[in-house]
Amino acid sequence: MYVFEPPQPPPPGHHRQTADTARELIGRFDDLLGLDAIEAYFRLHYWKRSAVWDGKKIMECFNVSHRSGDPTPLLFNYRTAAERFRFIEDEQQPVIVPWGDKGRRLVERLQAPIPPDRDTRRALQRYIVQVPDRIRQRMLDNQDAQVRHEFFHVLVTDGLYHPETGLSLDGEGGLDPASIVW
Repeated sequence: MYVFEPPQPPPPGHHRQTADTARELIGRFDDLLGLDAIEAYFRLHYWKRSAVWDGKKIMECFNVSHRSGDPTPLLFNYRTAAERFRFIEDEQQPVIVPWGDKGRRLVERLQAPIPPDRDTRRALQRYIVQVPDRIRQRMLDNQDAQVRHEFFHVLVTDGLYHPETGLSLDGEGGLDPASIVW
């Protein structure tokens, strides 16, 4: 194994933390691949920093201190762990874009007093654009989108969507990109 110091340090974040942990262990162990060194690495890099990597308290959903012969059953709270975990924090939300004649006709069906049937809902899927929740909310606040049947968010401002370039935040409809915090 070769250990080297790159000319530039890794960028802040996971890679730098990993390098800093390895740097701290070099010199303490003759064999960096030995079990003692590996245990020290995990203890230093993960367990001592558990507040950082488990800020949402997901690990408390799992009883990992169970010992062999212990009559207490293993209890894992998968539902709470799933609710707390988000691989991508910024959830995307659907907005229906009524482009083209067919798209406009489908959106017109949403103005009827009864909710759309299954076929209409399936056909509308082709006209959905996923946007971050905060942008969809901004579209609603600016009246660039409206809610139909308490579920369907529809783009109503002309000029915010182009079939070749997609949703535009700087169209004529008032979605000011400078006011959106990405």
